[in-house]
Amino acid sequence: WLRATVPPNTKFILPDVPIAHEILQFLDPDFYRSRIEWVALREVVQIQGTLTVVTPDVHPIVMGHRLMDYLRNWIIEKHPQVPERRMIVYYSRNGDEDAQTNGRTLEPNHENEVIKTIRSAMHRNHVKEHLVVYNGHENNGNAMSIERKFELFRSAKTIIGPHGSGMVNMLWADPRPMSCEWRTQVLEFISGPDSIVHHRGNFEHNYYNVFRGMPLDYHHIVYTKESD
Repeated sequence: WLRATVPPNTKFILPDVPIAHEILQFLDPDFYRSRIEWVALREVVQIQGTLTVVTPDVHPIVMGHRLMDYLRNWIIEKHPQVPERRMIVYYSRNGDEDAQTNGRTLEPNHENEVIKTIRSAMHRNHVKEHLVVYNGHENNGNAMSIERKFELFRSAKTIIGPHGSGMVNMLWADPRPMSCEWRTQVLEFISGPDSIVHHRGNFEHNYYNVFRGMPLDYHHIVYTKESD
């Protein structure tokens, strides 16, 4: 929203963290090079000119349709391509570094059953797309680049998996499907009132709250009280 609103010579001060560099350099290299000043933790900077401090009046990542449209249009402008080959993407938190501290991993044998169930449903319903298990790494164990994550999730017909940082990649899904039927389907496993796992609550900890302004066909499955 700010990028589309402020004058084109306005610069943005952002915290100097690797993930911000990686995403913005991929999303818009020109913006990354010319519009951002990076500030390290505990670094003090002096501003010449007007400084505007943006303070959100709601949770900063919860954006409705109007705000999300600006991000969606930015992605369409810079990365309009949609691959012909579609994928079914299953997100596994086993092997995801974020899961080591935040939990919400499926027990390996249980996860194998989940993947087997997905394959069975694909066969039963004559789904021709290829199933890809994504855990943030390539087959050789190297971390997957932002470019490869974009390619994979832009090709996704369906995204399935537990709530976790890897599901944020649904942001790269097709931003302008031909019709409602062509929207990328999302099935997220989340904690509910009976869950004893991380984020116990009334369904509020899910990515629908974040990405409801994107053209996604969102659904969820709630963990039972037996989940730990």
